[in-house]
Amino acid sequence: VIRYAFEKATIVKISDEELSIVMGFLQGKEASLKESIKFISQNFRNIKLVIITRGDKGSFVYDCVNEKEYECDAKKVEVVSTVGAGDSFSASFLAQYIKTGNITKALDFSTKISGYVVSCKEAIPEYEIEKFL
Repeated sequence: VIRYAFEKATIVKISDEELSIVMGFLQGKEASLKESIKFISQNFRNIKLVIITRGDKGSFVYDCVNEKEYECDAKKVEVVSTVGAGDSFSASFLAQYIKTGNITKALDFSTKISGYVVSCKEAIPEYEIEKFL
C-alpha cells in the first residue's frame, strides 16, 4: 500500500516520526533524512515535492524537480495539543503552493498555521486567517 501510494503521488508530506517506519517498508531499513529524500526522489519519479515535518525542529521540503532544499524553523509557541497539526500544515501548504507556486511562501505560511493550531485546545480552532497572510 505504501509503495503504491508513493508511485501515484506527486507531493508527499510525512512527519520525521513516520519517515523511519515508511523507509523500513520501502527500503527495508531506517535511513537519515537526506538518505530517505535521495531514495524517494530516485525511486519514485512522479514525486515533485517531499515535505518532512519535524515538530519543534521545523520543516523541510525537497524539490525533486530542481533538486533544491528548503527549511523553515518552527515558530515558538506554547503547545497545547498536537491534534490537527499535520492536517493543518498539509492543507495550508498546498493551498499556498497552488496559489503562488512558491515553496518558501507555502512553507512559511503552513508553519505559521500549524503553530497556531498546536497552541489551541481544539483541533479546528477559530481562525482569524487575515493575521497569517
